[in-house]
Amino acid sequence: MSDAGVRIVIENLSFTYKAAGERPSSLGHALQGVRFVVREGEFVSILGANGSGKSTLLSCINGLCTPPPGTVTVYDREGRPYDPADEDSLEAIRRITGTVLQNPDNQIVGSVVEEDCAFGPENLGLPPEIVAERVSTALRQAGIESLRGRSTRFLSGGEKQRLAVAGTLALGSDILLFDECTAMIDPAGREQFYALVADLVRDGRTVIQITHSAEDAARSSRCLVLDKGVITYDGPPRPVAGGFAFTTKPPSPQTEPIPRDTQSPADISFDQVTHVYLSGTIHARTALNDVSLEIGRNESVAIVGATGCGKSTMLKHINALLLPTAGRVAVFGGDTLDRKTSLDALRRRVCLALQSPETALFETHVADDVAYGARNSGLTGKALVGRVRETMNAVGLPFDEFAERETFTLSGGEARLAALAGVFVRDSDIVLLDEPTAGLDEEHSGRIVRLLEELQKRGKTVVVSTHSRALAASFDRMVTMVDGRLAGEQERSGTVSKAASQTATAAKPPKGRRKTGLEFFRGAMPGIFLGIDSPLERLSAGVKLLAAGGCLLAAIAVPGPIFPISLLAVLLVLGHVWGKIRPAHIVRGLLPMMPVLTIFIALRLLFSWDGDTSRVLVKAGPVSVTVQEVADTAMILLRLFTMMTVITLYSAVTSLRDTLGAVKRFCASFASPRNRKAGVPSARARDAGLMLGIALRFVPLITAEAEHITASQISRGAKTRGLAVLSAFKAMLIPLFLRSLERAQTLAQAMLLRLYK
Repeated sequence: MSDAGVRIVIENLSFTYKAAGERPSSLGHALQGVRFVVREGEFVSILGANGSGKSTLLSCINGLCTPPPGTVTVYDREGRPYDPADEDSLEAIRRITGTVLQNPDNQIVGSVVEEDCAFGPENLGLPPEIVAERVSTALRQAGIESLRGRSTRFLSGGEKQRLAVAGTLALGSDILLFDECTAMIDPAGREQFYALVADLVRDGRTVIQITHSAEDAARSSRCLVLDKGVITYDGPPRPVAGGFAFTTKPPSPQTEPIPRDTQSPADISFDQVTHVYLSGTIHARTALNDVSLEIGRNESVAIVGATGCGKSTMLKHINALLLPTAGRVAVFGGDTLDRKTSLDALRRRVCLALQSPETALFETHVADDVAYGARNSGLTGKALVGRVRETMNAVGLPFDEFAERETFTLSGGEARLAALAGVFVRDSDIVLLDEPTAGLDEEHSGRIVRLLEELQKRGKTVVVSTHSRALAASFDRMVTMVDGRLAGEQERSGTVSKAASQTATAAKPPKGRRKTGLEFFRGAMPGIFLGIDSPLERLSAGVKLLAAGGCLLAAIAVPGPIFPISLLAVLLVLGHVWGKIRPAHIVRGLLPMMPVLTIFIALRLLFSWDGDTSRVLVKAGPVSVTVQEVADTAMILLRLFTMMTVITLYSAVTSLRDTLGAVKRFCASFASPRNRKAGVPSARARDAGLMLGIALRFVPLITAEAEHITASQISRGAKTRGLAVLSAFKAMLIPLFLRSLERAQTLAQAMLLRLYK
């Protein structure tokens, strides 16, 4: 193509998912006959309903999906063409294009904000001073410079989106691909983002964004609308009365409050509540600070505020996913800290839709996932199927079309709708929704608004966190949060709510403070110890890597149980004395591996092995368990636990950035003299570093996934006491195993998108 300034050419692009682990071809073409050209300095918005092929289109440009040869061409500033269907062109394409994925959790590779932002520039081989300058500039542009030392694991959804943007900006790419990257960012942050985009476009950068917001699309110079994989509009934003028309508008917010009994007792009461994440660690952060608030029965309340102000934390306190560090939360009159209060019973009356739907789905098929909460409430048979059908149809996932769909085949918006359906189906007394319309097109946002209005008419109490002022305006009351504090309230109905901060006195939590499962998992993350000054932290990454490798090999090779037991004890003592990490924290970090180990144990015990003549302990039909099988399995588990302890301790005192740097230096010594002089690593070095990076991140990843699945199950009525825990564990088993494999794949993609080599 000879046209000056052409950056991307799409010519008759059709794409169908059909590889293993992707959406099956039975779902039809994700893209059909797509054609368009993007030139230098253009700002293009791509719109369309959920599942219309928007994310697939970006993935065909950056090479995450492999398009048919010749259908996609990306040009650099000198006019050289690159085809993402050609594997040899992928590195060049990813230097030209910087991508912000729809789910920021799939993009973050570092344990600390500053480390993650530096990952891309360091992979470019830039000098340390240039890397530091780029990181500072990108963090400032994204509005998170104050978070540079924060653990990435415990950022809010909006903060993660800002970090994903910063990490991409730090690459300095000419073409920027943004997939719903402002969906969870507050209005002020969104204005800051689009001011930055305007500056980038003026400097000659090319920007393509996916958005469901007609207001945000109106900021661009050109819009493409996709409908079932086909472009139906390509041109400037089309103004209409009151906005810009691309999709169906949601209904106008209700203008009159729903009548309610203003003298009814409060369903929810916060009394001087404070919550500190990771208390006692270098990453400790106060999420709620002396919050006092009451929410009455049958009231609807919208919690608004800047990214990271504590909105999600408040919702998790209402259904006791989190418990206050100080103060008192009472729901239906029961103090959540009081051990006499049954949290299982409370959660059966209070359900929560989590912020990130991708982490909330754990069943294989959509209908089964939606039915999970209603089944926990005792609904069975035709009544259960009828409730699920009705709810799925109401949110916009037609039962006949989506019931048998596998959850991993859903688009981001469809996954959010499924998660919302899993909450609505329970018919709880209190409904909590965290950013319910983020990532939804306007038609489905309108459906959610109507459902919320219907719930309140039926006497339910509805509490929503949102960045959308339009959505908040349809509620009885809007509560504003600022830096973990209650900043103010706006009453639309004219009814003055009782402010607990004015009438209540401080309540001391009962002795022997109870804890929740989420607190357990968060205390198990090795990354929370990074940054603590200790002898192990100060030790060279290369020395620690060699020591860890030696321990892993010894745990595998040395026969008998005495050595792995001794090594396990030495590691725990070493971590406590030289790493300032208590043994309980290291051991706790191993427990999320139990589902994977359970699958291993089952496979190991259920199959007979040649030459095994030991005594049979259990026999059921063709399956038998022998003494030798039990002994061998126990030995293998001991070795695995020892190896996981090595990895957990290493991850707790060594950042991923330092690890990959040590791997590159080590592998460089084996490179050819020419490559060593040019600083070009061998393919083997690149692959070794990639696999090692994934392996060292596996424990934190699986811990995070276990937390997400547990939170989703608890939020939808799973029992957490007695034998019912076994049922919840069974429901977690396969999803956690499959999700861990999926996250390992997405981590590899994120590292490649950010030019790891």
